Amino acid sequence: ERPDTGEESAAELDEAEVAALVARDEQDEFIRETSQERIRFSVYGMTCATCVGTVEKKLASLAGVVDVHVNLANETATVFYDASRLDQDDLFAAVNAAGYKPVADSEAT
Repeated sequence: ERPDTGEESAAELDEAEVAALVARDEQDEFIRETSQERIRFSVYGMTCATCVGTVEKKLASLAGVVDVHVNLANETATVFYDASRLDQDDLFAAVNAAGYKPVADSEAT
């Protein structure tokens, strides 16, 4: 056993860092084992945190969406979804229904 010096080792991670690493590993494993895919696209028309919440809520309400991250500063959405249940058109339709303009990254200027 290591003597207690009152100092933490630089190699030790705090609980939040460990949880984030475990969650990322579990998500990567889930993607490999299922038909889950990740898509990142631009979302135009968002001006505030409420807009972000509206887009996230609309996307998260779709059956087959596993996780959603919307970034106001970058005007992007990243969605993890079950490709056997929905596709990009479904995601874009939801964003349009929320009042915003989704644009595939390859089309964004």
